Amino acid sequence: MNVTNYILILFLLVILSVLVTAEDLTNYAVIKEEFEISEGESISITNSQGETIMSIDLTKLNENNVEVQLISSEGNLILKEDLTFEIGETKEVFNIFISLEKISNDKATFSTAQTSNCIRKGKLGHSALNLPCCDKNLKKIENPRFWSEPDGICYPNVGAFICINCGNNVCGVGESFCNCPDDCKEGQEGTSSPLIEKIIEIINWFKKLFIVNE
Repeated sequence: MNVTNYILILFLLVILSVLVTAEDLTNYAVIKEEFEISEGESISITNSQGETIMSIDLTKLNENNVEVQLISSEGNLILKEDLTFEIGETKEVFNIFISLEKISNDKATFSTAQTSNCIRKGKLGHSALNLPCCDKNLKKIENPRFWSEPDGICYPNVGAFICINCGNNVCGVGESFCNCPDDCKEGQEGTSSPLIEKIIEIINWFKKLFIVNE
């Protein structure tokens, strides 16, 4: 097999990976809420059964952005650092999409949208809810550890789990040295794109195939 054929095979595999990694969002049941909160206040986020998943503490309110702390139902910090939201920005935590809609009259208006069926690759789930990973091939890592850039320490995220593809020799989505040392080097954070992860995995497979057939 010549080099041209190898390149063609690689190209076809990359196209196939695009199709394979495309997410089907039609099966997600969405629960939407909206609330206002002032600086120093907190609000509880609950699921459809009325169970508290986490609370949002508004630690700082500025003209165009806010800083919040996310607290688990067990009272633990979900993330070591505060999260900053710009107006119109959306972040996903525990399969909940949190959006800062507006800031007015010293209050921040947030909206939340919950996907209640499964946890996607690289996303956090709440241990008490025990939702499955959307992809059955993903590993569920309980109390995952996360790298803190300022002090270089891996901190556990108690009461949570993360769905990752640990063990495929690619430092992929949601992975780091802290929660998947088999794939990631010390201090390394995984790619943010499932497609890039799949392409790297294919390239690695292609390299092994090429070396074997040399």
